[in-house]
Amino acid sequence: MAADCGPCPAWLSACGTPPETPAADLVLYDASIVTLNEAQPKAQAMAIEGERIVAVGSNGEIKPYIGPSTQAIDLDGMLVIPGFIDSHAHFMNTGRSLMQLDLRADRAPTWAAVVARVAAAVKQAKPGEWITGCGWHQEDWTHPSQRMTRMQAFRSYTANGAWAMVME
Repeated sequence: MAADCGPCPAWLSACGTPPETPAADLVLYDASIVTLNEAQPKAQAMAIEGERIVAVGSNGEIKPYIGPSTQAIDLDGMLVIPGFIDSHAHFMNTGRSLMQLDLRADRAPTWAAVVARVAAAVKQAKPGEWITGCGWHQEDWTHPSQRMTRMQAFRSYTANGAWAMVME
């Protein structure tokens, strides 16, 4: 969307880009920008080209990045913070999973591979020690027909009596 120079504030009225500064796709101005950069913790405007922030500074410092096809948005003092990508990991559970037997499909692509990984863990376990595993997704197995449909026991691999349960 091209910037319409008519309603731009006075500092943007030229909406021109000096030859030495490439025009940005997007400029956010008159904002309260948190940069997380100790040398410049706050800014007023930013220029964005594609998916990259190319400049951060005052309204005047970012003005040269506005060209005829730049979308310029007046944020009227609104807050801009760095984008956080939340992978939706539950940190405690993610941490616990790193201490468990990894049964993801790239490590255990079949039911037989799951059983083999459990059997190997049993050989290293102390009597009475729990062996917990996580990560399997039987729909990702190389042979989905081996899908577990009931509780299946691993009793032949341990004197302690191990088991697996699938919620359906």
